[in-house]
Amino acid sequence: MNCQDTRTAILEGETSGAISSHLAGCVACRRSLGAIESIRSDLTSESVWAEPPAGLGDDIVVAITGTERPPAVAAAPVSISSSKSWTTRSVVIMFGSVAAALVLLVGACSSAPIQTATSTTETASVPPQIADYDVQHVQVGDRRMLLAIADSPALRSQGLQGVSDLEDLDGMLFFWRHDGDSFWMKDTLISLDVVWFNPDGTYKDRASMVPCTADPCATYAPGDFDFRYAIEAPPGTLSWITESTVITYSD
Repeated sequence: MNCQDTRTAILEGETSGAISSHLAGCVACRRSLGAIESIRSDLTSESVWAEPPAGLGDDIVVAITGTERPPAVAAAPVSISSSKSWTTRSVVIMFGSVAAALVLLVGACSSAPIQTATSTTETASVPPQIADYDVQHVQVGDRRMLLAIADSPALRSQGLQGVSDLEDLDGMLFFWRHDGDSFWMKDTLISLDVVWFNPDGTYKDRASMVPCTADPCATYAPGDFDFRYAIEAPPGTLSWITESTVITYSD
């Protein structure tokens, strides 16, 4: 379960072991959950009943969207009964609900996969050699990395071969649904650092790799193959990852 699925499920009031498991390893989603609970509490609290000032709805929309206030339009008088009158509480609930939905939408979109050329929301510039790879923001420790996803034998075998510039990417994430494989640098043009992570997302090991110019090519792997994730990136760019860093990713 990824961040978008988790936040949508929380908004819909769902509870499950998958949600709890995701929250346990994702700081960003735990923060979102706290914000959601705070909004829900505000929406159910008592407030003073009174007529809202004219234009309050437009003011709230302007504050949320950052757009200009729409021009005034003459409207027919509205008859308001004492039992069904518009009140501050009504307006707070209505626009508060909209604000809550927008908060969740923004949070979900910020962690949703970023597609390449066909994206309708955001376009990431990626090397042509890996233009067909899925590209996602992946939570690694307290950072969100923009990574190409290599999650099949063919994609993992190709890796970053022939790539000289990662463009907008922070690197490539290798993901296995079984024990991992060793790495080599055949047909790779640039040096790369690699960090491996255990099946539970915790740090396992790291290495610095150099292009292979002649057979036999050296292979790189931790002490065993009991890992599920590995990140390749240009030299030095993964130096902030420590033994306490945890990666959060699911397919």
